[in-house]
Formats: sequence, structure tokens, C-alpha cells
Amino acid sequence: MKPKSLAFLSGNAVVYGYTGESGQSSTGVNQRVASQFDTPRRRFRSCPEIGIGTRGCNRSSIVTSLKRKTKEPGLKSPRNRVHVNATLRIICATVLLLFTGVASMAQAAHATIILPLTLDGVGTSTCQGIYCVSSQLLTTTKGHDVIVVIIGTCCSATAIKDSSGLNFTQRISYASEIWEFYALATSPLKSDNISVVGNPLRGTIFGMQVFAVHGANTLAIFDQNPSIPATCSGSACGDCEAYIEATSCSVSIQTSTIDFVIATTAISDAGSCGLGYPRGVVPGFTNITNEHNRFEVDYAITTAPQSNVVFSCNATDATAIVVDAISFYGAFGT
Repeated sequence: MKPKSLAFLSGNAVVYGYTGESGQSSTGVNQRVASQFDTPRRRFRSCPEIGIGTRGCNRSSIVTSLKRKTKEPGLKSPRNRVHVNATLRIICATVLLLFTGVASMAQAAHATIILPLTLDGVGTSTCQGIYCVSSQLLTTTKGHDVIVVIIGTCCSATAIKDSSGLNFTQRISYASEIWEFYALATSPLKSDNISVVGNPLRGTIFGMQVFAVHGANTLAIFDQNPSIPATCSGSACGDCEAYIEATSCSVSIQTSTIDFVIATTAISDAGSCGLGYPRGVVPGFTNITNEHNRFEVDYAITTAPQSNVVFSCNATDATAIVVDAISFYGAFGT
């Protein structure tokens, strides 16, 4: 029979031997100091019972081997741990960047659009009675404004007088009912008194409105599209009747630039354009004034050039409508 080798632990010693054919065992003890088993550079006998090759059979090596066997796959060494940690950091950073980008795009999508043209001031009447308005006070916050004066009258408004020395130019006189003047103000105005000159009799002015437009093209001022200004009077405006929403009078223009659109309506003793009293709502427009059921001014600011703008006045008796447009600064290469 082939001899069988035996190996077992006995304290700090390794016992090895063989069993002969006669069944008698012969053993030899190789006692070694425990410190020798812990020396990394020393070559020791194998321990096949626990899967150790030539690392030896001392207790510390056995414990170390068992610990290695119980480690999680993929984390067998500190180097692997560093690699996994670095990977996690990269993943987290990527997710954070993606989230930040999405948040920025969402914020940009909901950001407030800054328009190049703004309303910089609206005049207030010095007289609160019926048909007594012939002047207004205007205060603005910016310079380089276009000052617009619109008058509703049955007679004539030959000129505008200004306490700050502004020089007004007549822009429109239509159907003996609607008059429009404008001037340029290089600096802000404070309680500037703007008055109508030329009305022969008190009570002939049905309405008056002064306002300032900032960001306008102060060289060309008005949109040069041939459709501007657009006007209509009487039945040419359409079939609009007071308090009947289904009937409407309308005027349209085609813009060349981004514009501040002004719509002025003369009314025959009825409510405002659009349902709602005292100020109705015209789709796409904001109302500035509606005086004594005779005179109304609305405005809109376009957001793109080459726009078709329609002013529709319904549910009232409109006798005349004028739609004008002021172009933004930078239009026509200025």
C-alpha cells in the first residue's frame, strides 16, 4: 500500500508523517517558532485542506485566507474599491449635470420675455368733469420717449401746447373725430402739462389721452408699411351694434417691424369695445382709456416683425377707428 501523508496543526507546530503498509504510523514533528510562520518572505508547507498553496499553515494565514473567501465579488482588493468609488462619483456627477441642464432649460423656457417697446407713462386729466378735458399731466421715468397725444373731438384741434417745451407734430386727422400728435422727449418728464389748442367751444372735446412710448425708433418713429395707419368710418368699419357681441367692426394692419400698435375708436354714446363695463376687453390689446362712452384708446405690442394685427371692436357703436404703429429702436437699420 502507498504511504499516506498526514498533516495537522498542533499548537504552534506542524506534525507530518506517513502510514506504512503494516498500519503503523510514523510521525515527525517539525516545531518552529510562531514568528517564523508570520514572516512573509518565508516559504512554508502547503495546506490543501483550506486551499492554501505555499503560503503555509499558521493560524494567521488560515484566518486571512478564510476572510478573503468571504469577501463580496468585485471587491477583492482596495484597488477594486477605489475603482468602484470613482465610477460612482462619475455617475453621480453626470446625473447632477443632466439635472442642472434640464433645470436651466426649464427656467429659460419660463423666463420673462423682455420687450423692446414699453409704455413709460400715461397722462392724467386735470379736469374730472364731462367733456371738460383739454389738458393732461404726464410723468415718465426714462428719456428718449415718443410722446403721443390722441384727441376725440367734433371740431378741430390745431395744435398742442407743452409746459416742458416739447414740439408736437400732427400725425393724423380723420373723419373730423380723431386727431393724433407726437413729440420726442430726450429726458424724463415730471408733471408735464400738455394742452389742446384750437377748440373753439368748451365741451367739444369728447376725449383726450397722452402717453409715452419708450424704446421707439426716434428717427423714423412710425412703421413705414403702407398699410399704416389704417382707418375706417361708419359702415366701412363693419356691422357693429351696441351690446350685441356677435356684431363687430375691425381694422387690420401689416407690420414691418416689432411695433407698439395704437388703436383709437370714436364711439356714438355706447359702451366700450368688447364686453365689460367701463372697460371692455379687445383680444390681444390692453385698454388705456374709455371716456364717457365716446372715446377709447387701446394698445398692443407685437413680438415679431411681419405680423398681421387685427383690432376688433364689438358690442358697441363705433363711428370711426384709427390703428397706428410705432416701430422699435433699431428698425430700418437705425
